[in-house]
Amino acid sequence: MKTQEETTLTTYSNRIVSTQYSTKVTPTGGRHGRIRSEDGLLHMKLALPRQRGGRGDATSPEQLFAGGYAASCIQLSSFFRLSVVGLTPSRIRIRRQIL
Repeated sequence: MKTQEETTLTTYSNRIVSTQYSTKVTPTGGRHGRIRSEDGLLHMKLALPRQRGGRGDATSPEQLFAGGYAASCIQLSSFFRLSVVGLTPSRIRIRRQIL
């Protein structure tokens, strides 16, 4: 039998958690390999940057992470309705640095 606290927590969690989008990306060869999304739209070679001892001849995993994170931050700005003061996602630039 569930306690009142467990029931409330479970009910609350069910109300706020829902999957809006799901995707899969499959890596092969690790950080010197390739990645491919299940829909085939993302299919690219990966390489460590020269500064980290790699060849630097392809996109690094850090660049992909930084780009995705920055794009998410811009989208979040829409959520906070920054457009009220004239800021729209197309006018916002965010620079992310991955260390």
